[in-house]
Amino acid sequence: MVVQFQPTAGDLYDRLVEAGHENVELTIFDNVIDTSGQFVDADGNPYEYLGHWSWIYLYNDEVANEEGVNFYEWLNAQAKN
Repeated sequence: MVVQFQPTAGDLYDRLVEAGHENVELTIFDNVIDTSGQFVDADGNPYEYLGHWSWIYLYNDEVANEEGVNFYEWLNAQAKN
């Protein structure tokens, strides 16, 4: 079972934006497929994982915002005010 987006991450994102935070990023994937080329389905297409596995993209440093800044660069640039 995959956690429902809206009552969890979606609501949290909305609350942060409504509270005036300007440096908030949100990435949503329609599906999660193997990008390594190691795992394929019976037809030879990239294997599709269950939605919970969306962390794979982050783990493999494949997540970036519209400006091309990847997650780890963005996280490293954050500072406590």
